[in-house]
Amino acid sequence: MTTVQQLVEKIVMQWKDGTWEVDTSYSTEHEAKLLSLDINKAKYNLDWHPKWDIDQTVYYTIEWYKLYKEVDV
Repeated sequence: MTTVQQLVEKIVMQWKDGTWEVDTSYSTEHEAKLLSLDINKAKYNLDWHPKWDIDQTVYYTIEWYKLYKEVDV
């Protein structure tokens, strides 16, 4: 399981010129105490298994976005 914070940190490391900070200027009482990404339901219910681990997924996703940003849309 990967927390949302861990995912964001991996993205920032891969993007190299990115930064992030937690915005505490508003109330988060309605938000979950721990936000996380978990694929166990997909594995169990759909018999689905990822081909890449989280690090490969972040790497290739960010590389795709970098290339996409260079294209005039």
